Amino acid sequence: MTITSSRNLLINQIYKQQCNALRSVIGYAMCGRMQQVALMLGGPIGASFIIHSSVCAGSDHAALAKLISISFFMSGLCTILQVTFGVR
Repeated sequence: MTITSSRNLLINQIYKQQCNALRSVIGYAMCGRMQQVALMLGGPIGASFIIHSSVCAGSDHAALAKLISISFFMSGLCTILQVTFGVR
């Protein structure tokens, strides 16, 4: 085995270790993203169900759909306002 081939073998081993570490970091990041999506969906939908039952809408699914869509619209609008103006 020459010095060049042993050097290439060592570089390949280091590269494989770095790739495995990167894959695990990407996996953790994807889990964190999915957690954020679940939390983002839970808030407006849960609040819409609570408001829907408290206004005695009964089985009016159109009113529930409007409440959910308004909740998501307002969440998006508040996010845009916070990103644009922030806390200054």
